[in-house]
Amino acid sequence: MIRVEIRLGHQGALRGFSVSGHSGTGSRGEDLVCAAVSVLFRTAARLLQLQPDVDVQGGAAENGTMELQVDTVPAERRQWLVGLSDFLIRGARDLQEENPGAISLRVSEGEA
Repeated sequence: MIRVEIRLGHQGALRGFSVSGHSGTGSRGEDLVCAAVSVLFRTAARLLQLQPDVDVQGGAAENGTMELQVDTVPAERRQWLVGLSDFLIRGARDLQEENPGAISLRVSEGEA
């Protein structure tokens, strides 16, 4: 099972996420659920890393894991970050609904 945790802060702005595991719905290198989750979260991470005024930490320490922490976001970019959060949550929920038992999604909200 793929375990996804999305952490939100002020007004639903992304604070970070972690993804680990494998769905087991296909053979290694041909698992479409794993590929979909990977593309979703790698693209979000790349978008964050490309923003010159957003400070992020993290990466993929080993195959089947990814961790990202959003450290600094200017106030004027918060709405953009909320939009990215909504995109990630919707994408992960859709994948979870379409592949029951393959993905565990947890969204935690707090102030920061």
